[in-house]
Amino acid sequence: MKPLRVVALVWSASIAAHASAIQYSVTHFDPLSNVQVLPIYLSENGHYAVGQARESSVVHVVLWHDGAPDFVASRSAADSASLIPKSVTDDGSGVYSFSALHSFQILSFGPSGKNPGLSGRSGVCCANANFMVATQGQYSPGNNFSFFWDPNSGQQDATFLPIGAMNDAGDIAGGINDWAYIRYRNGASDAIGTMGPGTIASDVNNNRVVVGYSRTQGGGPQKSFVWNLTQGMREVRFVDNKRRIWPALPGLGLTAINDSNVAVGNYGPVGSTVPVICFNSTNALDLNRFLDASSQGTTVRAVVDINNAGQILGYDSDDQVVLLTPHG
Repeated sequence: MKPLRVVALVWSASIAAHASAIQYSVTHFDPLSNVQVLPIYLSENGHYAVGQARESSVVHVVLWHDGAPDFVASRSAADSASLIPKSVTDDGSGVYSFSALHSFQILSFGPSGKNPGLSGRSGVCCANANFMVATQGQYSPGNNFSFFWDPNSGQQDATFLPIGAMNDAGDIAGGINDWAYIRYRNGASDAIGTMGPGTIASDVNNNRVVVGYSRTQGGGPQKSFVWNLTQGMREVRFVDNKRRIWPALPGLGLTAINDSNVAVGNYGPVGSTVPVICFNSTNALDLNRFLDASSQGTTVRAVVDINNAGQILGYDSDDQVVLLTPHG
């Protein structure tokens, strides 16, 4: 096998200064015994996180409150059933989807949950913390639906919804036919571009900055990008601890971006990933290098979300859910 080619590095003084000033402390969430857990979203106040949990015969939506887990929705695992949380608020409410054989529903949980009650035969959706929901699917074979639901104005039919992620205003970013798109709340849209096969947008912040990646035939990440209206689509590269930029393989996938334009994601093949962070740049840095002295001995294996306080949700090398909090 040929060695990976290292290419020239552009390392700005501002990125170096930012990277050297910040550190993260690590908080471990309480574990769940004999349950496979995948964290997905983090609330803005950092007190709540939501994810998926699976036992041998039951699937759950799991909600953590200050690290303590609770199941807020559960279904039988028969017929390949899946519960996927789509958002979580600062009071522990949110939206999730349920799908099984010939059944699809969008539901809510928590004290302020606003339940769209949308259902069909199959579908996909995304949501935000204001309980806006965008969804596409089928009521029956050949009878498709596509609409946007706002708890303040109800259901609105839509002809173009690139389902992926949604910001607080209801702008939606996603991917269709190997291209990433953004659809604005007013119905207008922009083609973001493509990084190759399977290009999708994974998140959009309230500045309408979008991150995403292309995918390999096996579905894993390949090349990542950051996009805005001014600079367009730019490729993001992994920078190792010796400040060398590496090519796209074995895969860089950015998963989330906050309103400070700090993005997080993961680099490398499934099972041996390196968590990365981009400080408002196209350089993805190893997040483990920023753990503080109190967190030594912990190796973060993957990250999934970042909030506007800069807190990061992920899991460590022991598959325990962790919360990273910045300081410095």
